Amino acid sequence: MDWAAHFDTYGLRARLTPALLTLFPLVVVVAVWFPKVYSEAAALFSVAAACGLLLFLAHLARYRGRQAQRKLIRTWGGMPTTILLRHRDTTVPAGTKRKYHAFLNKRVPAVRIPSKDEEQRDPEEADHQYDTGVRWLLEQTRGDHLVFKENVSYGIRRNIFGLRHYGRATTGALAVATTADLITQHMGGATPPADKVAAAIFIATCFAAWCTVVRRSWVWDAGQAYATRLLAQIEKLR
Repeated sequence: MDWAAHFDTYGLRARLTPALLTLFPLVVVVAVWFPKVYSEAAALFSVAAACGLLLFLAHLARYRGRQAQRKLIRTWGGMPTTILLRHRDTTVPAGTKRKYHAFLNKRVPAVRIPSKDEEQRDPEEADHQYDTGVRWLLEQTRGDHLVFKENVSYGIRRNIFGLRHYGRATTGALAVATTADLITQHMGGATPPADKVAAAIFIATCFAAWCTVVRRSWVWDAGQAYATRLLAQIEKLR
C-alpha cells in the first residue's frame, strides 16, 4: 500500500517526519539489540501502516504541535508575523515596515493599520488589524515556493517541539538501558559489539539534541524566518 499517497507535501514533511523521528531511536535499538524481533516488527509495521498507523502518528504530531504553538504564542506575545508588523518591534527596518503598512491599508478593505500612538493605546486592536492583514496576505501568496518552504520548516520545528516530551522520555530511557547493557558486558569480560556501541552513542546524541536543540528559541527562529519571507511577498504584490 502506498501510504505516502495519503499525505500532501506539507503533511508528509511537517507532520509525519517529526513523528517518525521521535520513533526512530526506538527502531534503532530494537534493530541492533533484538534483530529477530526487528524482522517480525517490520512486517507488523507494514500491516499497521496499512491500517492507518502513519495517519495516526501524523495527526498526533499535528495535535501536539498546535498545543505547543498556543503556549508559544503566549510566551512570544503573538505570532511572529504579527510581532514583525508592530511599530514597537525593530526586526523589520522602519522604512520597509512603513511600506508594508501602507500596502495593507490600501489593498485590504477590512484593515486599518494603526499609528504608533494608536498601537500603544490599544495593542489588542492593533494586533487584530495586523492579523487580518496577514490572513489576507496568506491567501494571496498560496503556491509561492519560498513561502511554502519556510512554512514547512516552521511546521516541522513546531511539531517536533510539541513531541519533545515523548522524544526526551524515549531517548533518555533508551540511553540509560543501552549504556547499562554495554557496561554489564564490559564488566563481564566481553567486548561490546561495535554496532551496539555506535547505536548507544547515537541514542545518547539524540537525547542531547532533544534537550539542547529542541527549545522555544529553535521554533522562534523558524517562525521568524517564515514571517519575514511572507511579509517580503508584499514587495512582489506591490
